[in-house]
Amino acid sequence: GQGPSVLAYYFITDEEQAFEIGTLPMPAFDFDETMAARMYIPKAVGYTGNVSVLNEGAYASGFISNPLIDDDGIVRRTPLLHAFGNQAFESLALAMAGTYLNDIALPVFVDEPLLLEGYPPLEAIEIGGRRIPLDAQGAVMVPYRGGRGSFPYLSATDVINGQLEQPELLEGAIALVGATAPGLQDLRATPFGSIYPGVEIHANVLAGILDDNFRWKPAYSRAAEMLAVLAFGLAAALLLPLLSAIVATFTALLMLGSAVWLNFYLWDAQQHVLPLASTLLVIFGVYLINMFFGYFFESRSRTHMNDLFGQYVPPDLVAEMAHDPMHYSMESEKRELSVLFTDIRGFTSLSEQLDAEELSELLNRFLTPMTQVVHETTGTIDKYMGDAVMAFWGAPLRDAHHARNAIHAGLGMLRELKQLNMTFWKEGRPELAIGVGVNTGIMSVGNMGSHFRRAYTVLGDSVNLASRLEGLTKNYGVEFIVSSYTKEAAPEFVYREIDRVRVKGKQKPVVIFDVRGEKGLVSDDEIGQLERWDQFLKLYRRQQWQAAKSLLDDMQA
Repeated sequence: GQGPSVLAYYFITDEEQAFEIGTLPMPAFDFDETMAARMYIPKAVGYTGNVSVLNEGAYASGFISNPLIDDDGIVRRTPLLHAFGNQAFESLALAMAGTYLNDIALPVFVDEPLLLEGYPPLEAIEIGGRRIPLDAQGAVMVPYRGGRGSFPYLSATDVINGQLEQPELLEGAIALVGATAPGLQDLRATPFGSIYPGVEIHANVLAGILDDNFRWKPAYSRAAEMLAVLAFGLAAALLLPLLSAIVATFTALLMLGSAVWLNFYLWDAQQHVLPLASTLLVIFGVYLINMFFGYFFESRSRTHMNDLFGQYVPPDLVAEMAHDPMHYSMESEKRELSVLFTDIRGFTSLSEQLDAEELSELLNRFLTPMTQVVHETTGTIDKYMGDAVMAFWGAPLRDAHHARNAIHAGLGMLRELKQLNMTFWKEGRPELAIGVGVNTGIMSVGNMGSHFRRAYTVLGDSVNLASRLEGLTKNYGVEFIVSSYTKEAAPEFVYREIDRVRVKGKQKPVVIFDVRGEKGLVSDDEIGQLERWDQFLKLYRRQQWQAAKSLLDDMQA
């Protein structure tokens, strides 16, 4: 049979075209002048209604005018209520829903405390057990199901002529009659397309009412937006400067993803529509500022570190120090370090055989690989003294294994010298011999000198002992001597005790050792010889001369 009909009519908001044609239906509710001043629902100055005979035959009527168009020309919201005089009238979708649900729409007003704080008085519409949230303009966000054609379209001509191919589509359905032809000017721009029939917008709103499926922008959305901006912005501002560039990038992406996820959760699960762009812009802005200042600060730090330490430590260590420049200073301090001295034996007589150019070339070819070894073991070049090299480990970059690295450097220098001597031999040049001395102890390190010239260097008795050990290599006929302090700090190596020497400022003599190599790399035969050597020293120090000589002769056999 024939179902109830709901008619549409049109409100006029242009005062220049203010007229009243036809009749209006019964209003949804009335409000007084005080309420009218606080309500922001669209207000009409006239209307084009239906003639009385049609109104009498219809079940209800609803307005179809004045969609709320955003600044970009898109229809995202539509009012469910329109004011004329001190009365509020229903939209077509709301009137059709009331007809279908056999219920009337009731306004829901905010509580008195919120009203006193300036909140819009109208909060929602209740109909058929459903609560439809409204914004300040009495509008809802259109719950679009999709693009044009989300609802089935039927030709009015086919309906009138009884030529429907699928007449069952109308059984038990709500049918909206509207125009879709472009010339009738009822096409709107929506998020799903620039050509969208206005009648389908009403269909989406009606479906949203019946399905109780409206997303809404709550009154506290501005406060929620400010809270999100503050929370994410503060977290980004405090956290990102503490992280490296790569970790900061991943963290910023995680924050962006978290903000999007939270917004989507509220949109999907709670039906809340909250602003997101400002939060994303704040996170991204803080990230860009952090990257800019990080790059600027790192560039300045790198330049500063390079100015301070570039001539002493390798570039990769300068870059590492630039990441945390506050931990590095040229101020003098006491610290346990390991220091190394090495020089060329017989350099004075050798230099007399060469002219200035040849001598300069020789030193360059010698000092370059020696310096490279120091850099490879994270050492600091203190200075070149003619043919001598002075280096130390443990400053400015702290190194828990400074003694081990210093010994590795000494062994590396001896290996490099062998390669260099092979080249010299092929060139017919004299071969070089060096001595290496290493000591470990407390020493002063920092920027020292005069007002005219300063240098980052180490001073102290421990430094003097290292220099003396290097000089003793020639006396004892060995290439590498370390003190007992270095031996205790680097137990990873195999040592041969050489002697005990008296040092200025110390009551007990210092035991000195020859470095034989790293543990695991020294042969068993040599280990056996070293054990016999230790036995020889014990006999020698007990003044058991004959037994000591016999053991020494046996070792040399």
